[in-house]
Amino acid sequence: MPCSLVSLFFDRFAIPSDLSREALLTRVLASFASIPYENLSKIIDFAEAGRSIRKQSPEAVLKGFIASGTGGTCFPLTETLIQLLQGIGFNVVPILADRRYGADSHCALLCEVLPSSWHLVDPGYLLTSPVALPAIGSAVYTLPFTHIELRRLGESDHVELHTITSSPEGSRSTYRLTYKTTPVDNHTFHSAWDRSFDWEMMRYPVLSRVVGGTHIYVQKNSILLRTTESQTRRIVAEDDFIREVSSSILVNEEIIKKALECLR
Repeated sequence: MPCSLVSLFFDRFAIPSDLSREALLTRVLASFASIPYENLSKIIDFAEAGRSIRKQSPEAVLKGFIASGTGGTCFPLTETLIQLLQGIGFNVVPILADRRYGADSHCALLCEVLPSSWHLVDPGYLLTSPVALPAIGSAVYTLPFTHIELRRLGESDHVELHTITSSPEGSRSTYRLTYKTTPVDNHTFHSAWDRSFDWEMMRYPVLSRVVGGTHIYVQKNSILLRTTESQTRRIVAEDDFIREVSSSILVNEEIIKKALECLR
């Protein structure tokens, strides 16, 4: 684990070195939540490498955030957080997840918060506080912008993630993905990362960030604003897209412009 990554992260977010183990984990994860999910930097790297695989290293993810407000997709975000947590003494392992568009199309991590007590953290889906996986049945958690339910499928290692939204008509549960909670080795993790360059989401912008309790989600030319009480979606005109996305997600306008040029 390069000490430079931990030092760079601690300096950027002014994290004291004398915190207790519990306080340190909380502070690191809260700070890491500032780094957005976005595929623009991945699209740019893919185009500049001649449409071949070029992965963001943890150092590149953090330096990109500091310089331009970028972040990464689920794989580079998870890899970066794993190395950070390992660098400060936590046991952390990667896991894979299935989404509707493919097996092993998402990833997350398990962190040993207490001895033999492993909790889920998913920076790619904005689960940036450790949550306990249900041994049986389900568990509901409240995030800053929504409620989630984790459902264990029988006695298997599969745990489904559902989001719960409220409206005047009542609550609605929506399936999102299925975690496979058996840890994977580095080769399996990176093989799934390699395959991610062929996904459809490499063909249009996707960005996500939580600001002040509001989840801002950009996909193609729409912006979704979601809180625990409401959600609104609107279409953004092409001429306004770069400015609006930059001001809401806080990614440098030149990065957005360059990614759009690569997509064209």
